[in-house]
Amino acid sequence: MIYGSPITYTNKNTIKKEITHKLKIISSNQDKIKLKITSSLDPKLYDQPLTIKTVDPENWQKCTVSQGSRILSNDVKNGIVQYDAIPNGSEIIITGKKS
Repeated sequence: MIYGSPITYTNKNTIKKEITHKLKIISSNQDKIKLKITSSLDPKLYDQPLTIKTVDPENWQKCTVSQGSRILSNDVKNGIVQYDAIPNGSEIIITGKKS
């Protein structure tokens, strides 16, 4: 889930462009979720991470969140995993453990 509404920005030529971010579930099972986040912005110009909250469907106690070689988080709080991920990058992999 990505929080917030689409962002509108204005460049020096006063052309407005709507920015969209999409989060897609690639696969999901009892101990792993794979996601992909994309953005309409050019990744060469915009490489800032976005904060994402994912609901833990299996009541995990701990988890590992990775994107490429980056380990992003290992906390599950009240059934929600929060982490930062870079749009148009590698798949996001959330691996959980119940104990």
